Amino acid sequence: MSDHSEVVTTSERRKMATHDDCPYRIGDTVYVAVAVSHSRKEVVCPICFGKCSVVLILGNGERQPVECGFCGAGCEVPRGVVWAWAPCSNVRSLIITGIGKDDRGWYVVIDDRQ
Repeated sequence: MSDHSEVVTTSERRKMATHDDCPYRIGDTVYVAVAVSHSRKEVVCPICFGKCSVVLILGNGERQPVECGFCGAGCEVPRGVVWAWAPCSNVRSLIITGIGKDDRGWYVVIDDRQ
């Protein structure tokens, strides 16, 4: 038969489940940092600076405006903006919908559908 110190009674379990020592409560708002290493952003064209055309200077000094070939890729007309990939981060607020405890300590359950 096992030693009494190894047995946890139902009343002791209820005492352990009183979330008094847990730093969070159901309904609390927590803030989580979200970071993505590849986010697509629209930025001003680095060649025409949003003007959709550039000036080509010919050998005889004549200036000839032409459509920007960087922001007007392929058959599209120049838009003055291009897509760039960059890291992105933000902060999300989430609401705690549940609290639990396991052998590693307290954990919270959040509703991620917000």
